[in-house]
Amino acid sequence: MLLEQQLQQDRIAAGMPGTRLARENEVIHRYHRALGRPGTEIALKLLDLCRHRGRPG
Repeated sequence: MLLEQQLQQDRIAAGMPGTRLARENEVIHRYHRALGRPGTEIALKLLDLCRHRGRPG
């Protein structure tokens, strides 16, 4: 997980988005294919948790 955090910081420092949107879409589609609409909701919640891990608040 630390590597992903470092990559995110590097992307932000380079003026790029902090997240890889294509990767996030891949995760969402995978959960959706397996579980339907509930899978989409689960994937979105998991991605949100991952984005905010280690941040205060």
